[in-house]
Order: sequence, then structure tokens, then C-alpha cells
Amino acid sequence: MKTRPSLLLAALLAAPAQALADPPPAPQPWLGDRGIGEGIGIRTGDFELHPGISGEVGLDSNYFQRGSSPAEVAEVGGPAAALHIRITPTLSLRTLEQRIADEDKPKDRRLIAFETNGRISYNELIGFNGADAALFDSVRSLQGALSANLDLAKGRPWGAQLSGGYAYVFDPSNQGGYTSDYSRHILDAGGLIRWRPGAGAFEWTILRYGFRMTLFDVAAFDYNDNQTHDFSSIGNWKFLTKTAFLYDANFGNIRYRSGSPQNGGTWINGRLGLSGLVTQRFGLLAMAGWATSFYWNRNLAAQNFDDFIANAEARFYLVPQTAPQPAVEKVGPPSLAAGYARSFQNGYLGDFFQLDRVYGQLNYLFGGRVVTKFEGGLSVINYPDFLLEGAPQSGFWETRIDLLAFAEYRPSRTVGLNVSINYDANVSQVLQAPTYVDDLSFSRFRFFLGARWFL
Repeated sequence: MKTRPSLLLAALLAAPAQALADPPPAPQPWLGDRGIGEGIGIRTGDFELHPGISGEVGLDSNYFQRGSSPAEVAEVGGPAAALHIRITPTLSLRTLEQRIADEDKPKDRRLIAFETNGRISYNELIGFNGADAALFDSVRSLQGALSANLDLAKGRPWGAQLSGGYAYVFDPSNQGGYTSDYSRHILDAGGLIRWRPGAGAFEWTILRYGFRMTLFDVAAFDYNDNQTHDFSSIGNWKFLTKTAFLYDANFGNIRYRSGSPQNGGTWINGRLGLSGLVTQRFGLLAMAGWATSFYWNRNLAAQNFDDFIANAEARFYLVPQTAPQPAVEKVGPPSLAAGYARSFQNGYLGDFFQLDRVYGQLNYLFGGRVVTKFEGGLSVINYPDFLLEGAPQSGFWETRIDLLAFAEYRPSRTVGLNVSINYDANVSQVLQAPTYVDDLSFSRFRFFLGARWFL
């Protein structure tokens, strides 16, 4: 499987801008998006409880993300398809913020508000080729996440937030010519101080701190064990009724375990931008800035990023809006969007990689019965020169495609019948390490039919 460092990074090391201690993304489209994932809930005093459980059965055409080249087949075998069975119970508990109308949220001046979310997934894979039975038995797994966020003095001029989280993620790998896994434990913690003077037209996160520790289960990958510290400041000034000025600045540090061949280091970046509604249905977002890294040259092959970063998005709202949405919104109104993002992220295959991505999104709820969500992107990833098992490797580009289609029919307010389709492809090259050959190219198709109960 090509679960290489580059593929893991978005989940492992990228610090999310919208919340502290977010767990790595879940594979199901409705997890992490309570706009489509939750129902009316159970009210218990000043809190609401949202339990749920889902069951899915599907096809995975290339679970280990193997290439089809002769070198790959000789090294670890070709693509291996499997039947994938997945069962996922979920539970969330929060204060009654979700029942407050959007126009009244700025007036929400409660002293304490909190939210906690938990999920666990059981994964069973049954190979279609009997020769792969033992291999798929070895990747039977339980994985999940738990997170909590506490808001203090929300909606008041001065406020704070505390967060924490834990996730166990299982990603199998055949990198290096053997079957192993990238199973890892991820611990998160953080906090912020926020200032909202006046009526909230200006909101400044004066200081936000995030900590993440990643620990790998398998000794073959434990040299990637790391911890990151991230300090940032974020501002939002609504200087017109439908237009907001945005900025963010960030300083971060990553350290690997003692004796690791990986270079640690620091980075600094900052962006300025605007978010606004041109009409009640059409919005624009544009942010641009600069990022610079300072990696330590422990392996005498350190590379650094020093270039611009940017994000631009045009969004058409299917329901009229009266105010611009935040720069990053986890639960948004039905809309159609297209955008471009350029960033750099810490990497395990070399010190970092540069990511340029164009994407499109569509989500909508038809008559309260049918939920649809479509996402797609084309990414170009640039790796600088790096070392592989101590051998110098020239930097290279690769092109990645990701597509998601999800639809759910709800015969009642608490039951959903869904189908999800994913396609991922990577057009890359063959890496020649001293002890193995790895073809980084692959294509993978996944199809799931599922049913879930939710409140």
C-alpha cells in the first residue's frame, strides 16, 4: 500500500484553523459534519445528546494502494480487492448551542459551553483472492477518536477555549517490501484567548496554542514519532455588512524522537484576505501570504520552503445568505463551490511537500429527505530532494485525483439509507531505495452501501 508519509501528512501534521484538537478525518462523509450527520437529538436539561450507529458493506478495489507496474508486482504483489464491512457507533454531547437561531448566536453570552464527540469503527476485510486471506486478516482493526471543546465566556468581549483529543488511526502499508501498518496514536491539546469588542464586528483570537503528539505502533516506523507545537493569531473584522477582512499568522515547531534521521524544525507563515457576499447567493473568499521553514540539518540534506501560500474560493449558496461565512466552516449551508489552495506541510518523505490543489464541492438537502454531498480535487505535489534509507533522491512532482459522491435517503427523521463512492489516483514514479523498490502510483475505487440510525 502507498500510505507514504506524504499521504499521511494531511491527517497527522496539518493544524486545522477552525478548531482546536480536531481528530483526523473520518472515512464516512457524515462524521465531522453534524449538518448531515446528526438529527434532532435528545434534550436533557441544558444539554443535547446525539447517539448514532451505522453499518456499511462495500467493495475496495485496492486497499493496500499498490501500483500495477512490474517492479511493484515483483516487490509486494499487485492490487488486492476486498469486501469491506464497517460498523461505527457514535455519540456526541453538547450544550444547546445548536438550537439557537443563527441570527441570535452573536447574542449568546453563556459563561460555559462545551461539546464532546466520540466514535469507534470496526473494520473487517475479506479478500476475493484466497491467497490474500491471511493478509486481510492482519488488517482487521478497531479505530476511533474522542474530542472535547470547552468555551468560556462565549459571545462576551473576552473569552477562552480549551480543547483535547485522542485518536487511533490504522493505515496498512507494504512500503519497504513487507506487510506492516501505519497504526498510530494521536494526542491533541490546545487553548486560545479571544477578544470580541463592541457588537462582535471585530473578533481577534489573540493567541491560539495547539499541541499534537503522534506515536506509531510498529517499531519499523517509530522513527517518525513526533510532537508539534503551534502558535497562531487569527482575526476577523466585518467592516461592511457583508464583507470581512481576515488574517492569520502562525509559528510552529516539530520535533522527532531522539535518534531519528528526520529533520525537525520551525516554520512561520501569515496570510491576509477578504471574505464577502457579492449578492445574497454568491460569495467570494481570497487569502494570500508567505510561508518560510527553518529545518535543522541533522541528516545533512535539509530542504526549506520559502514561497507564497494562498486560498481562493467562489461559492454559490442555494439558500440566500445575509452575512459572509467564516474562512473555514465545518457545518455550512447548502452550496456549490470551486476553489484553489496552495500550502506547504511537514513531511515524512523529506522535510516537507508543497501542495497546489483545485477543488469543487456541492452539498444539498432535498425536501428534508435526500442529502447529497459531492467533492472532487486535483492536486499537484512537489517534493524537494530527500534521503531514502540514507541514499540521496532527487525531488519530483506527482499528480493526485480525489473524488467523493455521497447520497442518503431518509425514510424517517432518525434513519438514513446511503451510498458512498470514492475514487483516488496518484500519478507518480518508482522510488529506488537501497533495499527495496516502491512504485508510488496507484488507483483505488471504493463503493459502500450503508444504513444508519441517528438522533
